Amino acid sequence: MLDVVFEGGRIVDGTGNPWFYGDVGVHDGKIVSIARRVRETAAERIDARGLVVAPGFVDVHAHSDFSLFYDPAIMCKLRQGITTEVTGNCGLSAAPLRDGRLSRMQADICADMEVELKWTTFEEYLECAKAAPLGTNVGWLVGYNTVREWVAGVKPTLTSAEQGLILEVVGRAMEAGALGLSSGLVYEPGNYATVDDLVEVCRVVAGWGGIYSSHTRGLRETLAEGVAEAIEIGRRAEVPVQISHLTPQYGGWDRIQLALDRIDAARAEGVDVCFDLHLDEVGGTSALATLPPWVKEGDVDAMIGRLTDPRMRAQVSAEVREFVGPGTSGFIRHSCWDLLRVASAPGTPDLVGKSFEEIAKVSGKAPIDTYFDIIVANRGKLQLTGLYTPAEEIRRVLAHPRSMVATDAVSPSRTQRVTTPRNYSTMPKLLGRYVREESLLSLEEAVQKITSRPAIRFGLRGRGILAEGFWADVVVFDPVTVGPVVTDEGVMNGEDYPDPYARGILYVAVNGILEIREGRPTGMLAGRPLLRA
Repeated sequence: MLDVVFEGGRIVDGTGNPWFYGDVGVHDGKIVSIARRVRETAAERIDARGLVVAPGFVDVHAHSDFSLFYDPAIMCKLRQGITTEVTGNCGLSAAPLRDGRLSRMQADICADMEVELKWTTFEEYLECAKAAPLGTNVGWLVGYNTVREWVAGVKPTLTSAEQGLILEVVGRAMEAGALGLSSGLVYEPGNYATVDDLVEVCRVVAGWGGIYSSHTRGLRETLAEGVAEAIEIGRRAEVPVQISHLTPQYGGWDRIQLALDRIDAARAEGVDVCFDLHLDEVGGTSALATLPPWVKEGDVDAMIGRLTDPRMRAQVSAEVREFVGPGTSGFIRHSCWDLLRVASAPGTPDLVGKSFEEIAKVSGKAPIDTYFDIIVANRGKLQLTGLYTPAEEIRRVLAHPRSMVATDAVSPSRTQRVTTPRNYSTMPKLLGRYVREESLLSLEEAVQKITSRPAIRFGLRGRGILAEGFWADVVVFDPVTVGPVVTDEGVMNGEDYPDPYARGILYVAVNGILEIREGRPTGMLAGRPLLRA
């Protein structure tokens, strides 16, 4: 007897082939039958008439390294149809840890989550994750930045012994089952890495059959150059390259076509390079990521001392405009204080949703000084947001045949505000806005970008396609109503979202177990760790 049959739905199997009407039968975690009519007896039959039945969505750029312990269901992903995540991106993984303490970047992404740190090495972390209940399937990348800081701290150059230890630590992570290596080349200490440094470590990754995923050295003025560097690393190390969230940020809006042309040319030359993107026009990050590394040396009090000392503040003010940081750095570089807003500020909650230009007018200070004052008032716990990417640039990248769609998101803690739409709405936005409303992509093309293409890219065997013998990761959605609740405009305006979960995602099965039924969680957790075979 089958466990469940999804009956009469419009089956979009993830391959890119045209949809067809049929039934999908599931038993013991696997898809055992796909036919126009599955007549075997089943414990449950779900009426999917008028709905789309697709493979569970695969999020290849996630940041659930810590939150999977805090929010084992990974609910913000599950309720947008995501059944598989690849985490450990942007050079940041949850391990290794030194002396049971988080690095600054780990602490940023961990936020105020209540996570007990029971590991030191990457291998120990994977054992903890494998023992934890999971709502989605999860695969892991090991973060170059995390490993480098663990080995050598935050400094511009490495000794040969330090480089050798980095290679050893990454090799052990790959042996333990990491899918590959990620880098974050706008974040310290990854921003100090040379091409030679990265080629050497990527050769280790290639030897294990892994992939190199990179938050390149700038998505703004240096966008095309960052793409070219990633391609060069892939060429020399003979490793597949995944360019992360290739959405041009403020200052790089006129550079995206050159970057896409370089990717096309590299593939024509035999370099295996692809990319993913998120769909938010609004983006954000920690204010600390916009500060040059020397400003953050030592503890928080040391940083505050530098920002409150008039002479040192003047130096920081000059350097921060030239610092090649994340997207919010572009607003500072170009003095677009009207576009840069406060997303989360526990020490000054009344400022959430306001631009730094309007805050500065009230304070009577220059915007840059207002910016530093607010960092100080929040002791560095300041999250920023702004209009990163125009919709027309997203459309251009999304339509490219090598693109995949990912969230670049992490489950928020209980006390965090909604500071980005993509935590909740990436996949429904793809299916609602860009398929149903704008017809930029066909339904089959869109589903392929979030199922089989990322699953094959990251070596996730038996996932991403509705086919007999594959794991029963299945999502059923209403093509008429599927869409986001959280919007770019709402986040920019600081709106509260008591129920931020997207519309139209009705059923989600993970390894054959229904975790979402009629749009609501069942409380079942059936995710599995996905380690490199």
